[in-house]
Amino acid sequence: MNSNLELAIEYFQKIYDDLELEIDKSIAVYDFETAEILKKSFFYARNKLMILKGLRNPNHSRIEQLKRTISSIESGEYQKRFDFPEKNMFPDLRERMIKRFEEKTSKTLFESKEELKLLLKTPLKNSIDNDTLIVLLEDLILDEITKIELEIKNENIYVQLFPVGKLIFLKFITKNSNSIDYYLGPFRIPKLKELGFRFIENDFILKMKMSNLQGIIEVLAIIIFDIFRINSDTKMNVIVHS
Repeated sequence: MNSNLELAIEYFQKIYDDLELEIDKSIAVYDFETAEILKKSFFYARNKLMILKGLRNPNHSRIEQLKRTISSIESGEYQKRFDFPEKNMFPDLRERMIKRFEEKTSKTLFESKEELKLLLKTPLKNSIDNDTLIVLLEDLILDEITKIELEIKNENIYVQLFPVGKLIFLKFITKNSNSIDYYLGPFRIPKLKELGFRFIENDFILKMKMSNLQGIIEVLAIIIFDIFRINSDTKMNVIVHS
C-alpha cells in the first residue's frame, strides 16, 4: 500500500503542478477563459492530493495550515489585512494598536513554528493501518467476513461496511436511542451528502460498487481525516464480524 500510495501522490502532484503552471501562463497572457476551464481539473487534483497525503500522514492538513500562517506573517501579507488609524488623527491609539498587533503576531509566529517543528518530528502513525483496511475490504468483497465497523471514539458513531449483492454499503449508526443525525450534526451531514450519503428512512447510507475499491478507500479517508478530523493522537477501533 505504501509504495502504491507514494506512486499515486507523485502522479497527482505532477498533474497539480502542471495545471498550476498552465493556469499561471494563461492568466499572464489574459487568457482567463482557458484558466477557468483548467480550474476544475486543478481543484480535482488538489483534492485527490489532500486525501492521499492525509492517508500518508493524518497531520498533513494541520502542517499545511501552519506553513501558510508562517509564510503569510513572514512575507508581510498577513499584516496587510489590517488597517490602523491614520498617524495624524489618532497617534496614541495607532501606536497602541500596532504594538498589540505586533506582539500578537510575534506570538502566533513563534507558536506556529514550534508546533510545525513538533509535527514534522512526530513519527508517522495513522489512526488506522492502511494495509489492514485494504485486506479487510478485500475479505468483505470475497465474503470471508460479513461486516466491518469503524468506531469513531468519543463520538458514539460507527461506520459500518457490508456487502449487498455487487455493492458495498457504508452506513452510519449509533448504539444508543438517539438518531444518527443528532451525532453527525448540521455541519457534517452536508459534507457527507456531497460524498453520496443519503437518508433512507432512518438510515444514512452510501452505496458503492465492489469493484471501486480505491473509491471506497478515498471516501473513508475523507470521513476519517477531513470530516471527523481524526489525527495520529486519536485511535479508531476496527470491529470485524465473521
